[in-house]
Amino acid sequence: MNLKFLIHLAIVLALLQSCSKEDLIVQLQDIDISKTETGIVPLPNGFDKKMNEVFTKYTKITAENGRPIHLFAQSGVDDEKLIRAREILRMYLTPVPNSKYGTSKFFVANSMADRNAALFFFDSEKSYESSSSKLQFVPFNYQDLYATESILPGSSSYIYNEPRDATFEEILHMVQDFGITPMMPLYQKEISVAAEKAVSSNVYNPPSDLPKADYDQEYLASVWDVYRDAWRYTTPPAQYGEYKYNTRESLKEKDLEGYKLITSFLPEYLTYNARLDPNFNGVFHLDLNSELTYTFKSQYLLNVTLTGNMNSGLSGNNKDNVLTGNSGNNLITGSGGDDLLNGLSGKDTAVFTGKYSEYSVSTSNKITIIKDLVKNRDGRDSLKNIETLKFSDQIITL
Repeated sequence: MNLKFLIHLAIVLALLQSCSKEDLIVQLQDIDISKTETGIVPLPNGFDKKMNEVFTKYTKITAENGRPIHLFAQSGVDDEKLIRAREILRMYLTPVPNSKYGTSKFFVANSMADRNAALFFFDSEKSYESSSSKLQFVPFNYQDLYATESILPGSSSYIYNEPRDATFEEILHMVQDFGITPMMPLYQKEISVAAEKAVSSNVYNPPSDLPKADYDQEYLASVWDVYRDAWRYTTPPAQYGEYKYNTRESLKEKDLEGYKLITSFLPEYLTYNARLDPNFNGVFHLDLNSELTYTFKSQYLLNVTLTGNMNSGLSGNNKDNVLTGNSGNNLITGSGGDDLLNGLSGKDTAVFTGKYSEYSVSTSNKITIIKDLVKNRDGRDSLKNIETLKFSDQIITL
């Protein structure tokens, strides 16, 4: 074969490969995930040989440009973990009003979609290692996550703070790689400069095997963990010794650059709907309680849903919460703020601090409004599918 023919053949093959990749993206774009309750669908048979050998599940977020940001998962990944990953990604891409870089994020999401960004959710690190060779030439820029390092709120691992939940970190890497870095050069520069300063001042001590090019990502993820008080249950340093401080307060006081990086783009409270492990049994607290060390993390949640059928309960914090029950008999306490309490099915009870006479009670369009007449206590709660009201002096049946 002559050189001219080989060049022509290479061009044709490249074009065919390009068309094939675009066909795959269009196929995913056309998948309707709204037809399932979870938004998770089986990865279509015949989608792509290599992808079908590795993954069985699919869900997505659609960017403003109409293109999807993908999440693929192996069969051993629990649906609830995949839902949580998708909703954390959605939270990262939701605007944060009055922030330096987060007031508008549509171009970050569009960038991720245009670059075919994907989360590859593996059963375990071993599954990733055995599958990675098959995924070398797939048409996605992907970030990996393992089910073994993804922790559902309400699970025993969440309650006892071990092992560490890597979900927030890995998805943040994905957003930074394919959204922030290409579209927000000023923010990325601030991240890099702050990381260099933190390393030089021994605030952040990267692992010896971490490439210098990754310092900015790992530093940002470490600061985000500390901002969420994920390490407050232990003594510093945080992040298994990598980061010097371990609380939001110490971060603001001792590493102001890192604190500003977070508040420039990410929310003060976690705005995604935290669906609890279906095996959770007891009362899950959003209100801070130093005797329940998991509440160092859960105090930043706003919206929590019980799953499964346990007769469990929820106790909110002083923010405006959305607290949703399951099919069991739930005990739900809004606490402070103006809350929405939804018992769903089962026989559910809403709990209030004071006496019945200290509240006004009204019902309209099947929603019961309970307003605390005492200031700075229970606030104004809206109740749906709640059968019983429990006050300090009596119980009322609706």
